[in-house]
Amino acid sequence: MRTWVRRATVAGIIAMSMLGIGATAANAADAPRHGTTTSSVVHPNGYIYAVYADNLDCEYAGAQGEMYGWWHSYICDNRYYPGYIALVIYS
Repeated sequence: MRTWVRRATVAGIIAMSMLGIGATAANAADAPRHGTTTSSVVHPNGYIYAVYADNLDCEYAGAQGEMYGWWHSYICDNRYYPGYIALVIYS
């Protein structure tokens, strides 16, 4: 009897948590997204080369690529991936 009650309790907790996740995801889908404005569109001649955790790594990689002639200019931008820095290069 104890095993059955324990399994039923765990199953009930899992079911309740899944209902909460579904409700949160449904509400989040209706919320406006920050990356949908025209100001966050990558320049037509540029593209996102890599994504870094901090700005120093992004600047270092951008300067290296510019020094070796792999691209002519770059920017490190945080508008594309929240919490990360994107290296956007222009050839």
